[in-house]
Amino acid sequence: MSRERTKDGIKPDSADRGAGSSPRASVRPSRVRPERCAVALILVIIFSLTVYRALTTNITDDEASTYIFYALPYRMFSWTYLKHMYTTCIANNHWLNTALIHLADLASPAGYSEAAVRMPNLAAFAAYLAAAYLGWRRGRFPLPVLAFLVSNYYLNEFYGLGRGYGLAHTFLFLSLLCFMEYRACGGDRYLVLMLLFLSLSSMSNTVVLLAYPAVGAAALSEMAARRELKAYFRHHVLSTAAFAAFTALMAGYHLGVSSRDRALYTGTGDFFHSVVLTYVRMLVTSKAAQAAALAALLLLTVLSAAAFLHNKKAGRNSVPVLFLALVIFALTIILSGKLFSMGYITGRAALPFWSLAVLGFGDLFSAGTRSAEEILRKRNKGTEEDREKALSAVFSAGGLVLAAAAVLLFVRKIDLTSTEDWPWDYGTRERVAAVYEKYGRYPEDEPVQDYADVFYINKYAPLYGADEYPAKLYTDE
Repeated sequence: MSRERTKDGIKPDSADRGAGSSPRASVRPSRVRPERCAVALILVIIFSLTVYRALTTNITDDEASTYIFYALPYRMFSWTYLKHMYTTCIANNHWLNTALIHLADLASPAGYSEAAVRMPNLAAFAAYLAAAYLGWRRGRFPLPVLAFLVSNYYLNEFYGLGRGYGLAHTFLFLSLLCFMEYRACGGDRYLVLMLLFLSLSSMSNTVVLLAYPAVGAAALSEMAARRELKAYFRHHVLSTAAFAAFTALMAGYHLGVSSRDRALYTGTGDFFHSVVLTYVRMLVTSKAAQAAALAALLLLTVLSAAAFLHNKKAGRNSVPVLFLALVIFALTIILSGKLFSMGYITGRAALPFWSLAVLGFGDLFSAGTRSAEEILRKRNKGTEEDREKALSAVFSAGGLVLAAAAVLLFVRKIDLTSTEDWPWDYGTRERVAAVYEKYGRYPEDEPVQDYADVFYINKYAPLYGADEYPAKLYTDE
């Protein structure tokens, strides 16, 4: 790797920069303390709001059924039980989420605890925010990308719920971050970690397997460009084989689940309405705002691509690999829908891929911005220092506007009393508690709406010496 001497020492060349970082990210001093403190404070506030909502709101139907039918009877060391899960489960079970809820439940002083059910995802959210912050600090992506990574309120809600989507999203993001580190610094360890995080992601929710071709193509292309492909497979044959075997295992489970339950593929419209619009709706809800967001996204995409293609000095490390990976991901979704005659991912099934979408477009826009800066430097008159200051001010201001817009969209959607997908379940805890207070038991003729009711019936039954609701749990018999 080449180096350029400066009077202060050795300056890394472009190959040392992370995907999506600005040309100055790796050589300028660490980001000013006020900016770092402001960003860290926003992330702490976001996490605190999520924790508060998770610890104070009702359990929801899907969380309750996960807990009752999978986490409660979970037997980590029982081959019979694990085989039963593998061959009979529906999409409600997310392997890693189920196991972690089971462990959190064992550690909880009381059963049927909302906090225990949601603790794994809260821990995953803390890890995600920390990793996103560190990725920004290391210059792997600019501030607007960080803002959009953490300002999807729909995703934020699922980090406060006991489902596998938050876990899957965190591990997929970590795998992408490992790829970005490998691209910036080299080192086989980042690729090995990438495979580990990909496995944990698909174990959290097997729908993440749809991202494997995109991430794999990005990693293979980078290894080939570095001429490290043969060396990697020679040195890491066991870890690669283990990854392939585990992927096959998860793929078999995913195909079985998808044949029994189409909950992961409920998008019955075309790709645009099922997939593209579902991501836009995560940020804005009105049709006018959605149209404006799509128009802005299309304009920025065209301008960035045009600037990058026009810049003849763009080197290998300036190629927006993550955007190309996003294109491969989109093609994978379309092709899998056609091959298996399934619908598209939409709604919460699309959440694990949010970071891939943000980093992909962020990579393209960063490449376009770098190219535009280079083009404008050549055409503008004045001293080099004046041009540098003017361009830096313009692009920094634009980035701050985008980051502020993302945070404001997040703030507008904050609701600490409910979540979007199961609004009817909020109030169940109080209603069931009122029934027990009145009758000392839950009468047979009292309505049972869904498994949130069952959760609270069983939660309050021991307090009143009443019978639990007869939910059918797994037994070896």
